[in-house]
Amino acid sequence: MTEHRQNLQESVESLQNILRGISVFNIAVSGGIDSTLLAVISGRMHEVNATMVHAVSPAVPVRATARVKRFAEAESWNLKICDVGEFQDDDYMKNPVNRCYFCKTNLYKFIQSRYPNQTLSGANCSDLSDYRPGLAAAREFSVQHPYIEAGIDKEQIREIARRMNLDDISELPASPCLSSRVETGIAIRADWLRAIDQVESEVNQLLDARTVRCRIRRQGIVIELDRNSLNQMSAKTRQVILEAVQEACLVSDIRLPISFSEYRMGSAFLRSASWNEPQIIWLIRIEPHESDWRKRCSVNLKSRGRSNGLFNLRSTVTIVSSWRAYRNTNSPIWVITSNLESIMRKSQELESLAASKFMTRRLALEL
Repeated sequence: MTEHRQNLQESVESLQNILRGISVFNIAVSGGIDSTLLAVISGRMHEVNATMVHAVSPAVPVRATARVKRFAEAESWNLKICDVGEFQDDDYMKNPVNRCYFCKTNLYKFIQSRYPNQTLSGANCSDLSDYRPGLAAAREFSVQHPYIEAGIDKEQIREIARRMNLDDISELPASPCLSSRVETGIAIRADWLRAIDQVESEVNQLLDARTVRCRIRRQGIVIELDRNSLNQMSAKTRQVILEAVQEACLVSDIRLPISFSEYRMGSAFLRSASWNEPQIIWLIRIEPHESDWRKRCSVNLKSRGRSNGLFNLRSTVTIVSSWRAYRNTNSPIWVITSNLESIMRKSQELESLAASKFMTRRLALEL
């Protein structure tokens, strides 16, 4: 337990060092735990100057905006609330498989045009194991990801929030934008998203469920609940929810059958047969065992360059951890590569580690 606390503290210190190094920046705050925690940490650091930018649109849950405003007041943030215009973007409204790319493109373009400092996101290491087209937009606008640089994942973010007594967000369920509730290929409609937000809010009040999703699919509307909430729901509660959904659907002219199902992450996200799957790459943990290894490693790997924190994913070998985070420590280095043999050859050139020193994880990333 002591070692766990020490490792978590090292991660927080690494994150703070990264933020100090950037000094003046904007944070895209969605209202979820990741970006909200990053904003809280930054706002409490006197050495940095942070502007929090929260985008509002029909795709943003009302509760998320209310949460951001509440934290902004409590933490004395410099908060900017804006409409970044994704609902005027036809590519976004068509709801393609890479809809998030167009959303983030509008977001980062707006922030860069209004607040020309470095922009930060709440993306973390856990996001690297999922299809995240928004990361492509982030690269194009040189957005920096401090959590990824510091090697922090979702569970660590929750633990940091608990340690900071941020109980209202530490257990906050993941909640992507409301457009993610609409099945891929069905055009986005603002009135539908408002109905989805209303339904999910009402269901939450009735059940106090861990997870609620109101999905719009071609076959009908599906209310997805976490397993416990679904199994414990009484017939009376089910009928009340059905009536609430029907009322919201009538207002928004949604005429589809309604059903219940257990929650499945991304179940409205469809990949067509013609869509190219993301390239499979490897995440590798390198453990040094020579005192002069880092000096020689810097010559061979650091020289490949970095682009605002997240290294160019198209290079053969890319460093995820921030150079600042590990250059003066004995921490392991995380590398991602599409060519496992290449990094093995490089390690042999450095005489730094044996094959047994590798811990690999297979990832699917949008490149």
